[in-house]
Amino acid sequence: MKELGERIIEFEKRFAEKEREPLPKGLSQEELTATLIERTQGKRAIYEAFSALLKQELFPILENCQTLTDEQTDELIDIATRVFRNSSNEFLDPGLSRCIHAALERRARLHEDHDRLVCHLYWHALSLFYLNATNGDLFLFFSEMLALFEEAASYTTRYADLHTAKSREYVNRCLGNVFFSLAVLRHQKAGYDDFFAATPP
Repeated sequence: MKELGERIIEFEKRFAEKEREPLPKGLSQEELTATLIERTQGKRAIYEAFSALLKQELFPILENCQTLTDEQTDELIDIATRVFRNSSNEFLDPGLSRCIHAALERRARLHEDHDRLVCHLYWHALSLFYLNATNGDLFLFFSEMLALFEEAASYTTRYADLHTAKSREYVNRCLGNVFFSLAVLRHQKAGYDDFFAATPP
């Protein structure tokens, strides 16, 4: 699993580097067009190879996540954390983070592991928030995001089911996010990402 994680991160880094690569100055229109075509083809090649890796190796694991050990689950959480945000505080792939946490959320439900469940609910919802932001529409996945925050926040009445302070912290964060999300929904205000402070699990 760790080797797979490293390969995934490498693809994410390569694609991010391609996205940030500046264009040379002083290009003619013909040179600019050729450069853009070349870079688009390069990004497509990375994307296709990355998609193949996910379909052939990661997604089958997520589809059968109920059979994973806790150690394997923790390794997937590490992958999700690293693709969510890198060491430079850049958001790489909240969509993939969402896929991983949604799968592990199903596993936690099956095993009735409440501590892991509130963790995955929080990060699943937060990934949706940043998908909203990167798509330029803060309400694209708003209803789904709010439902996840609300489910985790419901554990304020079930603290006895939780065994770690970290789990209770996730619950409290989700409760705060529910209140502010409802205020945003009422007033249709943008620019509320500061209220969804993401820190590593």
